[in-house]
Amino acid sequence: MKFLFFILPALLFVHCSRTSQNSEKAGRQLNTLFEEYFEEWLPLFPVEAALSGITDNEKYLQKISAIDPAQLPEGDRINYHTFVYELKTNLESLRYNDHLMPINQFSSMTLIFPLLGSGSFVQPFKTPEDYDAFLGRITGFQQWVDTAIVNMREGMKLGITQPKFIMEKVLPQLKDQIVQNAEKSSFFDPVHNLPPGFENGEKEELTIRYKNAIEQQIIPSYRKLYDFIKNEYLPACRTSAGLSELPDGKAWYAWQVRKWTTSRLIPEEIFETGVSEIERIEGQMMGILLHVGFPGNLSEFYGHLRTDPRFYFNRPEELLEGYQNLKTVVSQKLPEYFGKLPSTDFDIKRVEAFRETTAAGAEYWPPAADDNRPGIFYVNTYDLSSRPQYLMTSTFLHETIPGHHLQIALQQEQTALPRFRRYKYYDAFSEGWALYCEELGQEMGVYENIYHYFGKLSDEAVRAVRLVVDVGLHFHDELLREGSIPLNVLAERMNRWVGEQLKPGPEEI
Repeated sequence: MKFLFFILPALLFVHCSRTSQNSEKAGRQLNTLFEEYFEEWLPLFPVEAALSGITDNEKYLQKISAIDPAQLPEGDRINYHTFVYELKTNLESLRYNDHLMPINQFSSMTLIFPLLGSGSFVQPFKTPEDYDAFLGRITGFQQWVDTAIVNMREGMKLGITQPKFIMEKVLPQLKDQIVQNAEKSSFFDPVHNLPPGFENGEKEELTIRYKNAIEQQIIPSYRKLYDFIKNEYLPACRTSAGLSELPDGKAWYAWQVRKWTTSRLIPEEIFETGVSEIERIEGQMMGILLHVGFPGNLSEFYGHLRTDPRFYFNRPEELLEGYQNLKTVVSQKLPEYFGKLPSTDFDIKRVEAFRETTAAGAEYWPPAADDNRPGIFYVNTYDLSSRPQYLMTSTFLHETIPGHHLQIALQQEQTALPRFRRYKYYDAFSEGWALYCEELGQEMGVYENIYHYFGKLSDEAVRAVRLVVDVGLHFHDELLREGSIPLNVLAERMNRWVGEQLKPGPEEI
């Protein structure tokens, strides 16, 4: 027994040592795999690299199957299962044909590319090499336009097109880029704003090269796309709106639900969630009406908010200043609630004129991974009558701090994570966090008054109505006719929350 007493720890040590070695080996294999994947992913997603094509997912699924997750420490096991989920989701997406509808009025390359080329977005314009790099991207954009047209023609053959009303909104966006003078194009702005340090010869050469690229590549590409959509694609577009009207549309939509929620919820469950949320939020709203002593119903209260000038600014600068003041107030309170804050800041910028009529009321773009560029919170100052002050606080908390900026910037700064996780955006998590931050604002004491908290509830109501209408529109319109809320009542609520009262941006339609 005495012998065993001494030999047993030695055997345990050998066993633990081998287990540790196996774990370290598996961890090294896993992280090497992650880096290989990310390096192959970057060329296929050049915009995201600055800020869909699918990598060879089956190849990486085969490679990762050689690694036993049971041998991995907890952190690597999370990375392992997240990676497998990502690969399988990408493969499943190939069943459907998103690539045959590459353009919409809200988030297409046709809108993102002018942002990249403006010099005020995520694309760097600091060195001669930066300027050369974007000229290469212009050639890539030409190729993208040609590919998009080929894909849309294939979609027309298969009956997979965008709704006509969406593409009608795209046409003026394209037309805005077809300028008569290259130097008036937003793509020429980086040349207007050359940083110090460029020699005269470099300035002259860049001026010529950018002028030629705009005249010979960018404008012709936008004109080609405009003519194709107006004369060929638009007449072939469907008059329906829902995804279920497309081939295999209901399965396509059910998959979209699983993808965006990262859950196993079915569309009917999403619908019922929206119904219950509408009832809950409406109850809270009525409590506020009682609190302020308003004598009418919710529709009348919204009419009051819509017409009372004290809830609106008169000049764009006042709206921007209001958000800057919110940044000061919230920034001072953050250390009381969060032990770790991102090292990267964010700027507040006005939405550019060329996209302000179709852009969201506000939007956030993450910072550069190398800390060389802050995040960007874009504020749309177009039509100030649709930008009520009582929505500002919830919008700010959601989009910036402690919402998207805090969460995403901190995620990017976690250098111990593999890069595919540092830069991956999961809507269910990120949007859920931002929604929680709107409510946290009440505890933080940053809602200026009861009307601003009502604005927070209005934002929640918009999302709840979306759950109901989205499922009814894209999956099962009988749910709208036969659901828990009568259609006429739902229509009245839609008008109240996302209709004329709030004049929503495209993301709320």
